[in-house]
Amino acid sequence: MHHPLLRAFVRLTLLSALAAPAASDEQDPFVDSPPPPEAVCPAIADDYTLCRADPMSGNCGDFVAAAHALGRLYLFNVQRQPEREGVLKTTVWWQCGSATLAELKALLLRIDSDAARAVLAESPYRSIPAPSAGATPSAAAPGREARGAVDCSATLSPTERDACEQRALAAARTRHQSEVARCQATLPSFLREQFATAEAAWQTDQSNECEPGDGATRCLLESTQQRNRDLAHECGFGGSGEAGEPMPKGPRTGMLPARWKPPEGAVQEVPFSFESLGRDTVRGRMHTTLGSGGERFEGDYLRIQQSTKGDLVTAMSVGWSGPEWQLWKHDADGDWTQEGVSVGEFAHFYTGKVLATLRGDRGHAMRCQLTLKDPEGGLLDGGTGRCQVTDGGSLTLDF
Repeated sequence: MHHPLLRAFVRLTLLSALAAPAASDEQDPFVDSPPPPEAVCPAIADDYTLCRADPMSGNCGDFVAAAHALGRLYLFNVQRQPEREGVLKTTVWWQCGSATLAELKALLLRIDSDAARAVLAESPYRSIPAPSAGATPSAAAPGREARGAVDCSATLSPTERDACEQRALAAARTRHQSEVARCQATLPSFLREQFATAEAAWQTDQSNECEPGDGATRCLLESTQQRNRDLAHECGFGGSGEAGEPMPKGPRTGMLPARWKPPEGAVQEVPFSFESLGRDTVRGRMHTTLGSGGERFEGDYLRIQQSTKGDLVTAMSVGWSGPEWQLWKHDADGDWTQEGVSVGEFAHFYTGKVLATLRGDRGHAMRCQLTLKDPEGGLLDGGTGRCQVTDGGSLTLDF
């Protein structure tokens, strides 16, 4: 721990644990409030790494305290959502570090101090199977691919390459479990069924595309890694927090429910996410994927104001007026730039709206215009919108 108040918190609760007899799973104390976030992250990651590398360092005591705080956070969550117990025990849901609960338990067993033994007697550690000898930490931290990952194509033999890909696939699947759990925990209720349907469709598509045989492991690996990247974008929530809480300092992120009408076929619900440029409510990036395994789009959005710089308006106007948009000329609502011939007229017509130009990974483009309920509040305060795709598809948004 790096703050005296946090040290006091974990020491007080840890002394209580040392004084109390071990309880069964049914007798765990009710946790009224979770420990402060700083009691878990980044300490559970940093002190784990330092203590594991040097058990004689002073970091092991801090790691034990952080492991105890994580246990209380586990109880706080599982007592309110008992159906998530399996997920909470098998994924790195606290989102810092790469070690699983089983690996944290392995280090607690290795430390073998009175305080470590007291933590091992608590939930969830006492109900987690003891790790096998020689267990190693996960290859990747949840929420992102491991940096400096091994290039399996550089291995010396087919056998070594297959083993390398199997290890990488196991790490990608572990991360995928964490991403799915994070999405399920953070998505609003009206999107959870849609998310479950999309996840089931992806799994079916993956099974069909990666048939058993040569190359199956690599296919599964690449598919899982891409799905993880998609989930990281699609479930990247942030926002203003609960009432009375300070606004976060980082970018504002969120999801905008959208309905996609493809050129042919039925209307589908798709995730549409955004991330602001810092705390700016005027500019940022948007991401969407049109259907399971469909084209992925990414691009800039901009809220047009009288003070918006001319080069930004010009870039948006150019992105909206290329020849690729000719197919929309037949639609009464299709030529969104017909009222504005010059950049100045374009800016005047769309002042107050959020405009976006996104490019797809299969050669198509998307343009969007959104009307905000509170322009100063940004996308998180709600609004409506429409998008057009150069293949003839369209989207409607109501958020």
